[in-house]
Amino acid sequence: MNAHTTSLAGLLSLQNEEFVDSAYDAILGRDPDDEGRAYYVARLRTGYSKLSVLGQLRSSNEPLLGPGVPGLARAISRYRLGRLPLIGWMVRKLFRVEGESVNERLQRAILSEIAALRGAMAGRPSMPVVAPARPQALSQPNVYNNAPSARRNIAAEQLSPRAREIFEKLVSG
Repeated sequence: MNAHTTSLAGLLSLQNEEFVDSAYDAILGRDPDDEGRAYYVARLRTGYSKLSVLGQLRSSNEPLLGPGVPGLARAISRYRLGRLPLIGWMVRKLFRVEGESVNERLQRAILSEIAALRGAMAGRPSMPVVAPARPQALSQPNVYNNAPSARRNIAAEQLSPRAREIFEKLVSG
């Protein structure tokens, strides 16, 4: 078990493949198989919360042989309570639990994409993952078929000033 998985905050700070690998290690006590890694990374890249992934791993039929993460069971319980109709909004506000609204999932998908791009720009090998489905209002034809610098410019033009500033910092390293 690596240093990041000794705490819930450390585990939740990881992104994409690193998160999935550490989650498997912490909960199931093993490395993920290729299909499992691809499945959960794709879920993260499309905006599913990390707690939903952790909850799925914990509720699998597989024995929980990992060392565990202190506070994980409570965090998953709060996440599940936050999804209940009628009272879920109160639970989310009270315990600051992530929701599953369209906007929240879209924000997580964008953050996941940024993390993947940052990893690719840093030269880390990354497994190929199908790009998440983009809402029709955000998609543009042929944006991803252009040269990399043109893609970067088109993408930057669509961002708010603050997001553009963050994007430029990521691109420049």
